Amino acid sequence: MEAFDPFRIKRLLDGDLGYRWSLAFDYNEVRANGALASVASSDVKMAIECLLIGYEEPARKLLKKARRWLTVAIDGERDGSYQAAARLPAAMPYYGLAMCNWLLDGKQDHESSRLAVEVQEREYERDKTQRGRLTVSLTLATYVDAGAYQTALDRFAATAGLTPPKSLSAIRGEAQMCYAICRQRLGQQYTDAEIMAAADKFLRRPGLNTGIATWLRNGHYTTAVRWIKIIHWREGDAGISPRQVVRKCYGYLKEKK
Repeated sequence: MEAFDPFRIKRLLDGDLGYRWSLAFDYNEVRANGALASVASSDVKMAIECLLIGYEEPARKLLKKARRWLTVAIDGERDGSYQAAARLPAAMPYYGLAMCNWLLDGKQDHESSRLAVEVQEREYERDKTQRGRLTVSLTLATYVDAGAYQTALDRFAATAGLTPPKSLSAIRGEAQMCYAICRQRLGQQYTDAEIMAAADKFLRRPGLNTGIATWLRNGHYTTAVRWIKIIHWREGDAGISPRQVVRKCYGYLKEKK
């Protein structure tokens, strides 16, 4: 598969099915079809694409639209005034809103992040079929992003097939990277420097499922940005804006000298 190409992304965003098309969606029609959360989640992804190529204003408009629609979907599901037509991951609107608010405001959305983890945990307890190694591996980063380090470790330990890495140099996959970060941030194991070195290697690793280059190439923009945020952004002393976090993706597309 071809590498991530910002010029191709620019052409697509400027095209007939680009950001103008997304911004023109009719709210009443989408709501009537029960698709507010799914469309809004796509808007967040497209906003990240816009930020990657420097389209600041279209990104802002997409994120503001996504925030409105996700808020309506979440509130409506709670009070029964709205129901999604398709069965979506229950936590998706919450972690979508958390990402959206962070990109817009530059601050961690603690409430949406907390609810995303709580809703996901309830889903795991409700439906045992969702507790598989792959599913858990793909959701643990949202726990780390929310600061729910012990909950992430507990879920890791409760998931058949997930084992701690033998060493930081032997990390394989998102779940093991999440495990190591949680252990370090809880003061249980590893130094910050050791985690930063391991994360740098992890994010640069070319593979079928992980690494910034792979995620961008496959259109998993939210995953890529969430991982950069986990590693490089800290609330209160981050030193960089969400937009700078997004642009850091490019640094992982180059070979380290």
